[in-house]
Amino acid sequence: MVGLAAPRTAPAGTLDLAPFFDLKLRSSPGERGRFLGCRFLVQDHACYGVCAVAGKTFVVRLITPMGKLIDAPALSAQIPAHDGLMGFLPNRAAIVVKLGNGPMRVEMDSGAGGSREYFVEEGFAQMANNRLTVLTSKATETDSLVESAVQAEVTAVEAKTPAAGNRMEAERYQANVTKVRAKLAMAKGRRGKGN
Repeated sequence: MVGLAAPRTAPAGTLDLAPFFDLKLRSSPGERGRFLGCRFLVQDHACYGVCAVAGKTFVVRLITPMGKLIDAPALSAQIPAHDGLMGFLPNRAAIVVKLGNGPMRVEMDSGAGGSREYFVEEGFAQMANNRLTVLTSKATETDSLVESAVQAEVTAVEAKTPAAGNRMEAERYQANVTKVRAKLAMAKGRRGKGN
């Protein structure tokens, strides 16, 4: 059984399917097949695919109470659903998803400029008619996360321990701690990228 692993380098003209599918394929090296409208090839313990929609885009909109942060064509997107990361490609089936706290990554169309990454905090996302709309209470661009400031936020949140016996307050406390620790992990991840 070969899992969908991140490739060292994807062969020319192919798309690494790993970020978009959380599954394992029963296949052996050199095997070819079709999955969700994409042709795939297993090579070097990784799965590569060429989708019928390759080269096309879909619209991604990221909206917060402060306004629109993104409203542009994209090649792919990844959002933090409440139960894990979820990937999107053009022409995906319609879906509504509850967001969790975590990274939102958007690979923009060449005309819109590279990729963008945000830390989003709860909300909802809808994919319909080739348009992904993400409504979130707060989104912070990853480039603006400063590790020392986020570490101070973690310390402040962890210092506010809930009153004994108050279950709702304890759950809120745990959710806040989880959120700021995820944000800290993103800030530390930036450091590894040379920032």
